[in-house]
Amino acid sequence: MKRQCKVLSILLTLTLVLSLLFSNVFAADTTTVTILETSDLHGRIYPYEYAIDSYDDDTGLAKIATLIKQERAIDPNLILMDCGDTVQDN
Repeated sequence: MKRQCKVLSILLTLTLVLSLLFSNVFAADTTTVTILETSDLHGRIYPYEYAIDSYDDDTGLAKIATLIKQERAIDPNLILMDCGDTVQDN
């Protein structure tokens, strides 16, 4: 068992050292990634504020979708994440 741990440690160390040595070879091919995140929508699917009984053009999923499409046109390497609270508060 001790021998297996020692061999594994040596292999992992060797892998780490080799990956550091050859990292510059692959550095020329870099890609920029844009990450967008939505959260706390709280059911505001439509651009309407029910509490004050009026429309709000700065909210709603249609507005969010428009902004996301604009960003995807700029950067096709876009990642969209949603972090929850889509329907209601916690």
